[in-house]
Amino acid sequence: NNNTDVDRMENLLWVVGCLNNPHASWRSRYSAALALESCCGLPWMKRRVPDERHQSIQLEMISHILKMLQDSDPDVRGVAARAATKHCLGLQHPDEEFSLPEWTLERTFPLAFSTESADTDQGTVSSLINGLVEIILECCGDLLSAMKHVQAEFKPTGCFPRSTTSPLDKGATTMLVNANTTRKIFEDEDPNPFQEKLLLAQLASRSLLDLCTSCEAAQSSHHSLTLMQHVSDLCESALTLLLEEDLTAGGFVHDLSRFPSIFPPLHGILCATSVLTMRSLAKAEDETAAILQETLERIQRSAEQLLSNRESARYLHPEIVHALQVIRHGQTVDMAKEDVNGVFFLLNESMVT
Repeated sequence: NNNTDVDRMENLLWVVGCLNNPHASWRSRYSAALALESCCGLPWMKRRVPDERHQSIQLEMISHILKMLQDSDPDVRGVAARAATKHCLGLQHPDEEFSLPEWTLERTFPLAFSTESADTDQGTVSSLINGLVEIILECCGDLLSAMKHVQAEFKPTGCFPRSTTSPLDKGATTMLVNANTTRKIFEDEDPNPFQEKLLLAQLASRSLLDLCTSCEAAQSSHHSLTLMQHVSDLCESALTLLLEEDLTAGGFVHDLSRFPSIFPPLHGILCATSVLTMRSLAKAEDETAAILQETLERIQRSAEQLLSNRESARYLHPEIVHALQVIRHGQTVDMAKEDVNGVFFLLNESMVT
């Protein structure tokens, strides 16, 4: 019974989602990876059934596998690599080179979200777009909180030169040592230092670019447009914080775009926005599309303001400047797909052609 199989897979994926947690034991994540590898070999998973629940299960499986390819434990990564080669490459007994997680991640992602897999079915394309945008939002969702936290930490030291002329002033000294900030003496450790979220964000943005430019059925559904609006809102808020920040006060030291916790999600959301700016929504009848178009136009104006200030642009990270330049020229005659591909600096040339 096909419905029974779908119900079982949905229950299994719920359990896998609970086990695939970087804070959990490696045994739990390893068991989840083995379960996905076993499912990839099922005949039911290879059938192309035009059913939304089936497509949703396929995308959720791929999402879990991609996360496991960047797991901190090498055994989990190895099992995930075998699952990816079975599911996306169709190799039941892969060679040794196919078992490398890094190699597999670079080749699995484009195949999993390729235009060939989408064909011309609008429902399938919308499901792929939804999955890609959700990956981007998951990788960059903590951007605003990270920016505000760093701003609060830098604000006291940034105010010191203007607060008093005497370095011995007690109040100024308290602000100088950041005694009134929320920073911890010992920061929380990253549960998965092996994961590179920016790589996933760039892979998702590149696949989204392929879908939007190569597939005729890429007329986004209302749900897809809503997710894209979330991306554009996040980007607009981040650029607003950059514009409000006095970038020349602290130089490179106080530049938000160079902070380790900010650069990956900031660049990731700019990559996704650069893809959205290539899609003309002026003639769209959906109200959400019209709102999205207005938001993208505001983002382009914000990018122009940041780049027009030579002093502030001098301190911004070079890759952030490059992404802002692409966004600024979005939806122009001179704008080409190759220009957006140039933003994905973590991807080699063979992956962006």
